[in-house]
Amino acid sequence: EFDEDEFKRICREDGYAEGQEDGRMEKAVEAARNLCDNGVSIEIIAKSLNMTIEQVNEIVKQPVSLQR
Repeated sequence: EFDEDEFKRICREDGYAEGQEDGRMEKAVEAARNLCDNGVSIEIIAKSLNMTIEQVNEIVKQPVSLQR
């Protein structure tokens, strides 16, 4: 039997979790860009933020307006 209240609860939980993940990624992108702007090496940024060097390179190549 379909439980509409349970369905709505699950959807809210999924949306909340997705929003949390999006927020974490935005913070990591902001941190990577700021560290790079302050002269920290790509390798150290990648290690510090648990990213690959390729991911950090992609972040720092993007114009700021595309990151938001």
